Amino acid sequence: MSGLGGPVRWQPFPKGWTKYFREQTGKRFAWETVNAQCSAVAELYRNFYVSHATDLRAALGRAREVEHQYGFYLGSVTHPYWVRYPLIRHAWVRVGAEIHDPTRFCFYATQRSYVAIVLASDPAYDLGMNRVKQALGGRPMPAYDPSKRVDCTEPVILNIFDGAVDEERLIWLANCPPGHPVFCNEAHRRAVVRWFVEAGHGVWVPIDNRKGITV
Repeated sequence: MSGLGGPVRWQPFPKGWTKYFREQTGKRFAWETVNAQCSAVAELYRNFYVSHATDLRAALGRAREVEHQYGFYLGSVTHPYWVRYPLIRHAWVRVGAEIHDPTRFCFYATQRSYVAIVLASDPAYDLGMNRVKQALGGRPMPAYDPSKRVDCTEPVILNIFDGAVDEERLIWLANCPPGHPVFCNEAHRRAVVRWFVEAGHGVWVPIDNRKGITV
């Protein structure tokens, strides 16, 4: 399946990665799904890059950020397992102006055990799944269900729903990406995200949509 994306630089895993990976995972995956495996590997790679890869210290010094990110992979796919999926949930590591993807090789039938490195702006990576959500227009606001009412004191949320707040509407709001017309401005979106976290519903908010928001 052809997909979006620019040139890819394939690079062998850094020295010490295999030993570190086996120490952290017990030599085999222990996660329930393939997507969870990819996310876990990306997080391990990020931690390794920061703490263990001495041969990458110079590159790390030039990087402004090293961050585990999550979203959709929209690039090309040739492996029989993945070609049946129109959208693939995926995880990778942002390193300054680049993306390092330690599991992109699994989408190809021939490439094995290499880190894929692309520009951070590469369209194959949809951070927070926001581009896909915007392209699809997102699902409409659910109808209010009084039996699932949720007490909420956040003025922005009360204004959005005219006081009629229930669980399904909150889940819908939590997944509205930055720039969605439901938010009058960025300050309102930040207030909404803070309320979700403080109210114990932070799990409903995609992690990438929380970037830069402190509670």
